[in-house]
Amino acid sequence: MKTLKTTLCVLFGLALAPSVSEAQRLSLQTSTFARGYLLPGVDDSRLLVPFYQYITLHADELGTPGLSIEGSLWGAIQAADRDLDDNRAIGDVNVLFVRYAPGPKSKARGLELRLGRQFVSVGPALAEHLDGLFASYHLPGGIDVAAFGGAPTGTRFIYQPWAKIDGEFDYGKNWLIGGRLGWHYADIVRLGVAYRHKRYNDELAFDEIAWDAVISPIARLRLLTDGIADMVTTNLKDARAAVAYDVNQAFSGAAGYRYIRPDLYLPRTSIFAVFSDAAHHEGYMEFTFRSDQRRLLITAEMAMLRYEQSCTRGTVTGSTCSPREVELQALLRADAYFGWDRRYRVSVTGQRVGSPQSGMSRVRVAVNGPIWRELRGTIDVDAHVLDRAPGEDNAALNLSTNSRFSLSGSGYLSYPFAHNLSLLAGGQLAHTPLYSEVASFLVRLNWQFDRPKSSGPVKVEKQTRSSLFGAVL
Repeated sequence: MKTLKTTLCVLFGLALAPSVSEAQRLSLQTSTFARGYLLPGVDDSRLLVPFYQYITLHADELGTPGLSIEGSLWGAIQAADRDLDDNRAIGDVNVLFVRYAPGPKSKARGLELRLGRQFVSVGPALAEHLDGLFASYHLPGGIDVAAFGGAPTGTRFIYQPWAKIDGEFDYGKNWLIGGRLGWHYADIVRLGVAYRHKRYNDELAFDEIAWDAVISPIARLRLLTDGIADMVTTNLKDARAAVAYDVNQAFSGAAGYRYIRPDLYLPRTSIFAVFSDAAHHEGYMEFTFRSDQRRLLITAEMAMLRYEQSCTRGTVTGSTCSPREVELQALLRADAYFGWDRRYRVSVTGQRVGSPQSGMSRVRVAVNGPIWRELRGTIDVDAHVLDRAPGEDNAALNLSTNSRFSLSGSGYLSYPFAHNLSLLAGGQLAHTPLYSEVASFLVRLNWQFDRPKSSGPVKVEKQTRSSLFGAVL
């Protein structure tokens, strides 16, 4: 409960911030909603009704040019017969940091410093969620330098690689460092190399080098590659190469190849990291068509995945290996807009996934647009057909239906009663291989408040959103 108490204290402090802060500009947005749904089971049903509260904060002009504060927090209370994460109430801090980024007229232009809980992205390959420091600087000549260090967050936002003790997260001796060195020239070349070293309880979890490159030798042509190399096993963890070309404003296409080792995404401290070394290769193509005035958008995607032989190493039975498999995927989507201001939208999606052991076909149709004055409506129908029922090869699944078909339909209406007040209501019916019939309804009321800027030292802009989600029938 320590995490929850800390979160509630921060939430209360943020609520008082407009009256005690000397910020010149403060933006506060809150979102409150409740969900309720009933999951029918084989033996009994479960009722879940959690209430959520989200708060996002941004404050700048704090007396020092370029200084700002960013925050995002959440809390939840379970009002039904099942607890959240073994607790009736939970909460956490997604991000809460101080940022310093002086303007272009400052002598320190190009510098950025962030201190606190934050998301860090150094290129397209490496990303972290940490409690610590991030620093970056843009040097003359197109050189970019970035570095970060601190402790892995250990929040409920991401997977936890270490156990909890008495309901609290055990940080132990967990720390990480990393950085990136990059160079770019206009819009023609962008290159970068990054490094990450992470330890859990002072044991090596990740030691990786990543690269990324984008080259545009001619107009409308882009060559891309990025990837990660694991230094512990000296193997490629993830590698991608692609080429993209814009024929004109209407047609564009891309083709690429990707190699993935999913087991290397697990920390080396995890016991599951030694169970399998399977990898797969993926080749894909994408085509896009956009009509004049963007009234029609068509996207086609095709991919072939080849899974290498997967071997599980056991201490008693020895190694057991599964055969190589090839999986084919295809997707076609069309979005059409109608009306003089494109107020009506129709979206149709068809998808096919096939492999030797399983396959799935899918069709989805969605329509959105005004019905009467400011009243808008949305209808969404989604159908799946499996090649084989889930329980045909595994009777232990104990499914309530064991059907090959899945069909869900939903409909919603929204109406703005005033400039800052709107209502959305609707429901959903579904039949799936897991549950025979599932029904739910949704009622959400949105409020948005903008307080006029005052002539004093504090200017506050506050936005509040509240919504209610009805229980499943």
